[in-house]
Amino acid sequence: MDSVQFFCSDCNVEMKSEIEPCFSCGSVKKTVRITVEDEMKLNDQIKLKAKGKIGKRKIVHEQTDGYESSLMAI
Repeated sequence: MDSVQFFCSDCNVEMKSEIEPCFSCGSVKKTVRITVEDEMKLNDQIKLKAKGKIGKRKIVHEQTDGYESSLMAI
């Protein structure tokens, strides 16, 4: 979750408003803390194909292990 917090630069107290002076020391100097979060997932997949005797193209065994993702264009 993204968030924005304001702190007094002099006494480091968290402030409720960015407009008003610090309620603790009266300073108007502020420090802004912005938090941005994101998520990324990595997946892998292995595909195996085994063919018959040399020269023959018939696939005798096919196997897929792992996660298959489907990508959509936005």
